[in-house]
Amino acid sequence: MAVILHIETAEEICSVCVAENGIIISLEEDSTMYSHASSLTILIENAIKNAGLKSLNDLDAVAVSMGPGSYTGLRIGTSAAKGICYALNKPMIAVPTLLSMAESFKAENNIKKDDLIVPCIDARRMEVYYSVFTSQLMEIELTKAEVINETTFSNLCNFSIEVNFIGSGAEKISTVYRCPNFKYFPKHYPIAKGMVNTAFQKFKNQAFEDSAHFEPFYLKDFVSTSKT
Repeated sequence: MAVILHIETAEEICSVCVAENGIIISLEEDSTMYSHASSLTILIENAIKNAGLKSLNDLDAVAVSMGPGSYTGLRIGTSAAKGICYALNKPMIAVPTLLSMAESFKAENNIKKDDLIVPCIDARRMEVYYSVFTSQLMEIELTKAEVINETTFSNLCNFSIEVNFIGSGAEKISTVYRCPNFKYFPKHYPIAKGMVNTAFQKFKNQAFEDSAHFEPFYLKDFVSTSKT
């Protein structure tokens, strides 16, 4: 048996779910933009209670969305996961954020065999974090941070296959490309339920992280801005 707590804080929506053997048994979400610091603990408590668990000690593992995404959001989620795992001696699982986005999108939509899924997260200015997946969730372009221009996705334009751009970076890409085979879903945010299958497979393979030393996948250095 594998009872896993999943924590997603990479972007705007803060969400938590508990799954048993890959089946979701409780789900809690807060769609208030970037409320992670104030709501995550409450969401975890509610998810544990609604899953019928007595305490966090009933968990077999904790999975966290590893990024890329919001620097602050990733820090909040990772800190919570590391605290639980370290204090209770539970294994920690890291799930790539873009993969979980692609997985939840595929589960909610009719994706044809040859179609592509491009999860993309808004970074700064015209930059996005993205990767490219097949309909079978095979990653054919590794995660990267790139400034979008007219050549970034030109190799995918005017093909017979549909290319689904999902996530907060999709709107930015849509201002550059008007290809007939490009579809845009900017409101498809990372959510905890998209982590479940990958986390369960990693649990079965004992693909755990060192909770004392794990760091999120930021992809690039944190850059702060100040008012002038």
